[in-house]
Amino acid sequence: MSTVSQHDSSVGASLGATAAAQAEAADTEKYLVFSVAQEKYAVEVVRVEEVIEAYGITPVPRTPSYLLGIINLRGRIVPVLCVRRRFGFEAAVTSSDTRLVVLQVHLGEEMVSLGAVLDAVHGVVDISPSEIEKRPTLGNDENQHIAVTSIAKHENELLLVLNADLLLTKEYLDNSYEHLRQRVVG
Repeated sequence: MSTVSQHDSSVGASLGATAAAQAEAADTEKYLVFSVAQEKYAVEVVRVEEVIEAYGITPVPRTPSYLLGIINLRGRIVPVLCVRRRFGFEAAVTSSDTRLVVLQVHLGEEMVSLGAVLDAVHGVVDISPSEIEKRPTLGNDENQHIAVTSIAKHENELLLVLNADLLLTKEYLDNSYEHLRQRVVG
């Protein structure tokens, strides 16, 4: 009888560990990890439509420098921004690692597709809420920090977690065009 009890205990412990692992896995969210200017960022996978090579971008004149242009994605016209420029970094030379991630974002009241050119895409990871902290206030939030809403501590790395909706807001776009108009007029 004690053999059965020991067996039952080990099976119970094993099932308990499995249930705990499943509960933890169920509590995680998937994030796409990518690099911009040698820093790693993450964005929720539910916002990612697809990841493609960054080519075929048609420039549009008289737009802010972070707006690279548009692409034709299977018959849909999608605006494309350079995340490096959007965050205030110098534009990089396109390499074999450069990718264009098509994201679903809210622009005003509308959900739109937005292409984001990134230095490299590293893959998808599971991140639990316990690994994420609100980002500290760092003073002026005009550049990268407006879209970085939290920091994930994942497998001994810090990942800057983006809110996809804040990559390009209507207010930021309006301010960019106003600044562009002032430069042209002035």
